[in-house]
This record gives sequence, structure tokens and C-alpha cells, in this order.
Amino acid sequence: MANTRPFLPQTRREWLDVARVLGIMTAIGVVLYWSQEYIGRFAWVVAILLLVAEPWLESRRASRSGRSSAHSLHHGRRCTVVDVAPGALRVRLDDTIWAARSLDAEPLEVGQQVYVHGGAGLVVEVGRRMPTP
Repeated sequence: MANTRPFLPQTRREWLDVARVLGIMTAIGVVLYWSQEYIGRFAWVVAILLLVAEPWLESRRASRSGRSSAHSLHHGRRCTVVDVAPGALRVRLDDTIWAARSLDAEPLEVGQQVYVHGGAGLVVEVGRRMPTP
């Protein structure tokens, strides 16, 4: 006799396996349903810890390396001075204008090539000489 429903279990053992799997899934569902309040709280705690811990760990890594983490990607990159107004030095780095602070004693000129040495916040520190790694 040809089996007309091959997707159904054929033997008693297969039916028992299906019953076991359904029982386990039901038990897991009941546990999750009754503990969803605690799981939700746990998920919020984990999310908050990740949101707080990651920037904190990054700032610790940056402080150990001696320069700001935001500017460590730009460390040693060459940029161009675009504005030298008194108290408002600006440089172009990757088609973006950054506020800058010169590490050199002599004043910089517009169009001059300088190198990023570090920075803090939205201000990069620049100098004429390439920084050491």
C-alpha cells in the first residue's frame, strides 16, 4: 500500500517523538509566558548595561592610549587649513570642516598642510610635523 501522506509520522515511535517535541515546546511556551515580566526586565537591564558600558570602556581604552577615541581614527592624517580667524582655526579633513587647535608656536596660513595629532570633543589638535605613532 502506497503511503498517501508521507509527511505524517508512520510508526508509533515517530508519533511519540512528535508528542514529546510538542510537550517540550508547550512547557517552554508556558515558562516564557509566565516569566515574560522578568525576561523583559532582564532584557532592559542588559540593554542599558550595553549602552552605558560600551562608551565607558571605549573612553578607558582611549585614556590609556593617551588620545581621544574619536580622533584616534584621524591620528596622523593630513588636512588643510581653511580659516585662521583669531581664536577660530578651522581645517578640512575628508571634506569635513573641523575646529582645530594648533600645537605649533608659529601661526598657520590658509592652504597649509598640517597633520592631526589628536583632539578632544569636536576640536582636533594639528601640527606641521607628522605625529609619531
